[in-house]
Amino acid sequence: MRKLVLALGILFAAGGTAMAQTSAGPWSFQFQAGYTSQSEWLDSGLVGSVGVGYTFGDHFALNFHAGYLEGKIRYFGAKDAILTLMVAPEFVFDFAANNQFYAFVGVGSAYRGEKSTNIYYIPSETAFAAEVGVGYRHFFNESVGLSFQITMTHINATGGNLDPVDARLGLAVRF
Repeated sequence: MRKLVLALGILFAAGGTAMAQTSAGPWSFQFQAGYTSQSEWLDSGLVGSVGVGYTFGDHFALNFHAGYLEGKIRYFGAKDAILTLMVAPEFVFDFAANNQFYAFVGVGSAYRGEKSTNIYYIPSETAFAAEVGVGYRHFFNESVGLSFQITMTHINATGGNLDPVDARLGLAVRF
């Protein structure tokens, strides 16, 4: 097991070094994790997302995000996990050589699996979802950087809308 972990670590470091040497292309990949605030019926919890995007020109990108929200359902006690899929146009403002501010608006859908106990039953559902966010990226070179993002996600769920706000920190890679 140790040999496998060591080999994967070496491959990851070598791949990251090789990727850092290449010039940035129009594609991007972003992985983010963070914490979300409580909303109408879902307590605060973890949030994460992965996304891939394509940049058109200097200031516009089109991103596809897959997200995950987790929290306890109020008055129910069980954990709830919500998956989101979004298409999000993004406006990018470069204010220094390696720094970007960005803003985006996304639309898509959210999926929640069913939950039940002896008292409550919540069926699974797919609902309309939208998100709006702003963020900052700092690139260490042309390809690899860190991102910080604040996002508000609206989910039109049965039993009440969800509008959690979250803060995310992540890795951004351009290729």
